Parts: sequence; C-alpha cells; structure tokens
Amino acid sequence: MSMRTNEMRDDHYYRLFFLLKKEYGFKVEKVTFIKRNVWLIYTTERIYVLKGYSSFKQAALQIIFMKSLKQIEFQAVPCLRTNTLSSGMIHFHYFYWVLQDYISSQIPFRFTSSKDRSDGLNLLEQYHHYSGRLLHHPFLYLHLPRYELYTKWLQRYERFLYFLPLIRQKIHAEEIEFILYSANLSLKNLTRFYHSFTDETNSIIHGDVASHNFLRTDDEKLYLIDYDLIAVAPKSIDYLQYAHRILPFLEWSFAELKKLPQMNEQLKKKWFLSALMFPADLLREWNVAMTKYLSEPRCLIRASEYTNSQFESRKQFVEEIYHMVR
Repeated sequence: MSMRTNEMRDDHYYRLFFLLKKEYGFKVEKVTFIKRNVWLIYTTERIYVLKGYSSFKQAALQIIFMKSLKQIEFQAVPCLRTNTLSSGMIHFHYFYWVLQDYISSQIPFRFTSSKDRSDGLNLLEQYHHYSGRLLHHPFLYLHLPRYELYTKWLQRYERFLYFLPLIRQKIHAEEIEFILYSANLSLKNLTRFYHSFTDETNSIIHGDVASHNFLRTDDEKLYLIDYDLIAVAPKSIDYLQYAHRILPFLEWSFAELKKLPQMNEQLKKKWFLSALMFPADLLREWNVAMTKYLSEPRCLIRASEYTNSQFESRKQFVEEIYHMVR
C-alpha cells in the first residue's frame, strides 16, 4: 500500500528512510501512522512529525507562513525542519512532505475546563496580533484562499437538505424543524448584516480552532498547531468558530459566553450574533453521518445523540439571540 493508508510496504519504508537520511542527515528508527498524510518519525535523537500536502503550493504556504510567524516572534507554533523551499521538502508518493518538531503534550487541553477555554482565547488573540502582519507577504497574499462564510454555510445547509428524507427517519420532527428554523433564521439575518462583516479588516485566520489543535506541554506552554486551513478573512471568523466549539460546554449560556473578554467584543456585532444561531455543528454531524453510515452504522447513533443533547438549552439560546437581532 502507499502512504495514503496506515500501512506501507517494506520498500516504501526503506525509500522514505533513505530520503529522510539524505535530506536531514538523521537515522530513522521507525515510522508511525497518526492520520491520513501525517506520520510520526522516530530518530535516534528525537521525534518529528511528517505532514504531506497534495501540491507544492500547499506545502510552500505552510512553510512560508509558519516560518514567518516564528520570524516575527510568535513562538506558539511548531518549529519546521524545512529550511527553504528548495531543501527539506520531500516529494514522495504523490505528496510533498514537510518535517516539523513533535510537541510532547502530557497535559490534556479540553474545552470542559474554564482555564483552557480562557487560555485558548488568549492564545488566539495573540496569534491574530501577529498573523495580520503577514497579510502583506506577497506569496501569502497571492495564494491564500479567501474564506467565504455565507457560501460555505449555504453549501453545508443544501447538503443537509439533500439528506433530509433519510434524516427524518432518524430523529424527531421537532428536532428537524428546529435545525431548519435556526439555519434559515441565521442565513436570513446574516444576509441583512453581511456588509458589516465584509467591512472588517482582514487577517489570516487559523480556520480550525478545535481543542485538539491546542497543545499544552509539561512546562505549561501552550501551542497552536495545524495551519492547514489558514485563509484570508476577518479574525472574527476564528472567534465565531471558537464560540461554536465552546458553547456546548457553557450549556448554551449567552451570559457565560459574554463573560469572556474577547467574545464580549464580538457579541456587539449583529452579523456575529446572527451567525451564532447557525447550527453548523449539527449540519456537519449529520452530513458526515449520512456519508459514512453504510461503513460506520454507529455514526448515525452518535449524530442522533448529539442532536438530542442540550436540545432545549440550544433552542433557548437561539431565541434569545433572535430577539437581539430582529
């Protein structure tokens, strides 16, 4: 098998070992699969992470962006072992591979913890203090994608509608009606206030501020990892995604969300409030479940359980925001 799976033939291993030794000069002891196109590389000295990108441009964006963050003194980013675009990048099995330091994290980072939620927001704020300065980098400005919030969500909603006849067989009508109601309400109001969103200053957003992309080391240093989804957009997009991620752990309490200083500033914007009503997580869960249910039947159970959890508190949250923006 190729490196597209969690297994490799022996000759692929030997070829990879040879390329790593040739490029970086170290002896590889073993290679361990993490997820698609991400591997742990064990050497005699230390452990590294090897990530593969489907194009040279994608790999180059990662190298330039992460190196540039380090150069302007944002230290909470992993160190790359790729020095330039002409050395350190390995072309192997249809992908361009980039090596970075492995960050050992023995202290879990969880959104269930109020300290972790606050520390994550502080780090995100620090990240945007630096990332916005890189927007004028010629290569990044030319090649980074532009994040289109409304288009992205409309496509997710339309995909959900495609699966709707089957989903109706899995959850209660009340839950279906709420998902449709909140999605339509959000998109309608987002259209009303979208001009204020597009008027905001652009930055380079991280694009995936899930808890697993924050790593805390044994000495309490917090890192932000995985910059595969960086894009040009107002920094509010990262805060919006962060809010959607932590709200289940706040039991969908607007008052609790408002206590976070960075969120309090965002909650003054009607486009942001409108976007908070959008059931992005529910649509994502069901779209994934309906795509995978033949091979993974339990994903339908998980999606159903997720929809049921905190259903009433989520409804109250949407109604509370609706009264603020109508």
